[in-house]
Amino acid sequence: MKRKLILLCIVFVVVFDIKINAQNTPAYTRHAAFALPNDSTYLETYISIPYENIIFKKSRNNLFYGNIQLVLIYKTIEDKIIGFEKVNLLTEELDDTTNQTKTLIELFRKQLPMGNYKVEIELVDTNDETLRKHTWTDAVSITQPNTGGCFSDIELLDRYEATLVDNQFTKGKMDLIPYSVNYYPTSQSVLKFYCELYHVQEQNDLIIQYSIRNPYTNTVVQNIGGKQRSKGSNVVPVIGELDLTSLPTGSYQLYLEVIDKSKNILSSKRFVFFRSNDSLPDPVLSSAITEYDFTQQLSAKESYHLLQAMRNIASDVEHNQIVLLLDAADTSKYKPFIFNFWLRRNVNEPTKPYTEFVQIINKADELYTCLKVKGYATDRGKILTKYGPPDFHIQRNNNGAYSPYEIWTYNTIGNQFKCKFVFIDPEISGCDFRMLHTTVRGYATLTDWKNQLVNRSVSKNNKSNFSDSNNDFLNNSISPNDLIKIFMEDYNR
Repeated sequence: MKRKLILLCIVFVVVFDIKINAQNTPAYTRHAAFALPNDSTYLETYISIPYENIIFKKSRNNLFYGNIQLVLIYKTIEDKIIGFEKVNLLTEELDDTTNQTKTLIELFRKQLPMGNYKVEIELVDTNDETLRKHTWTDAVSITQPNTGGCFSDIELLDRYEATLVDNQFTKGKMDLIPYSVNYYPTSQSVLKFYCELYHVQEQNDLIIQYSIRNPYTNTVVQNIGGKQRSKGSNVVPVIGELDLTSLPTGSYQLYLEVIDKSKNILSSKRFVFFRSNDSLPDPVLSSAITEYDFTQQLSAKESYHLLQAMRNIASDVEHNQIVLLLDAADTSKYKPFIFNFWLRRNVNEPTKPYTEFVQIINKADELYTCLKVKGYATDRGKILTKYGPPDFHIQRNNNGAYSPYEIWTYNTIGNQFKCKFVFIDPEISGCDFRMLHTTVRGYATLTDWKNQLVNRSVSKNNKSNFSDSNNDFLNNSISPNDLIKIFMEDYNR
C-alpha cells in the first residue's frame, strides 16, 4: 500500500520491545507511527515469528506447513475497544523442517488519532496440540510537537527492495520488510532503517545525518555513520544502513539529525538497540578490580548466588554469558563480570543499582526460600527480583482440601498495563508456589489454565474451606464452577 505526503508535522513516541526469549514466546513485535496525507496518523505493528519456533504439520501433498492465528485488539487507555483484527498466517510448505532459518513476517496498519493506546496481541499456534495462548499488551503513544520539522518513528528493516507488485510492505516504490527486534546478534552485521522527516517544505538544502552513538556520552562510535542530502518537502523519506561488523557487544543509540544550510539542527531522533558480537571482546568486561569496587568483599559462594539471581534480570546476551561463566566454574571471573554488569546499568554510580538488587534478593530469600531452594530461584522470587513488589497482592491460604493461590497485579511493566501473575501451591507445601498464568509478554499460558486451577485445587468430593491470612474466605462447600467464579472475583479486583 502506497503512502502519500503529509501536510503537518507530527512527532511519534512509541515504546519499542527488546528481544524476547524464544523459549517463552515464539514472536517478536515492534510498533512505529507515521502520518497520512489528510493530517491523520496511523500505527504500524510488525510481528516476526521464526520458523524454528513454529510447529509444522504434514499436508496432503506430504509437505510441512505452519499455521499461526493472530488477534490484535486496539484499545484506549480506558480499555475501550476501538479496533480488532484476526488473521491466520501460513508458512511456506517445506519438505524439510530441520535447520530452519526463515521467519514469518506480518505487518498491520491501524489509523489512530494522536493519543495514548494499548495494543493487545494474542498468538496461537494451531498445530500445537495444547493450544497454548501467548498474550501481551503493548502501550503506544502518538503526540504532536510544539515546533516545526520532525522525524517519524524509526522502522528497523530486515531488507528493502524495489516494488514489483504493491503489497502491505510497500511505501512509495519500495518494499520495506521489517526487522522486529532491537537486538543485533553477530550474524546480523548491518542495521537498516526507514523513517520520514515531516514539515520541512520551506527548507531548500538539508543534510540528514545518522550515526551510532554511545548512549552515555552521546559520542559517535568508531565513526560509524552516514548522511543523505535532500530538498525541503512535506515529507522526506530516509533509508539508511550502517555496518555493525566492528561494533563490540553493548548498548548503543541510532542517532538521526537534520541540519539546514546554516548548520542549525532542526530536529533529532534517538533509538536504543543492543549489539552482541561474539567475534570481538566486550570492552566493558575489564578484569581490573579497583579499590572502589563493591564486589571485593564477596566470597566465591556469594558471587555464585548473586550471578544466579542476576539471570532473572539479565539480557539474553548477559544470560548466556552467565551460564557459560558458571559452567566454566572459574571463580576468578565472577567479580569482574558482576562489577561490569552493574557498571552498564549506571556508569556514574554502579553501586546504586547493585545495592537495590541485593536488597530485593534478600527480601526474596526471606519470603520465598523453600527447603533448599533459594527464594530468588522460586517462581515468586524470580518475578519479585525482576519486577519488584506487586502493586496489588491477594493471598488465599489453604484451610483443608484446597490448594492456596496468590494473585499479583502490577499497574505497569515496561509498556504493558494491568499485568497479572497467578501462583498456586499444588502440593500444599506452604512454600512451593508455581506460576500458573500471567498476562505479561514472554510467558506461555495454557488456554485451559483456569481448569488447571480447579484440577489441582478441588478435592474429589468438591468440598473444602478457604481462608486468607486474616479471616475466613469461604466456609461452605462449593463446586468447581463456584471456585472459578470466586477466583475470578479475586483476579478482576
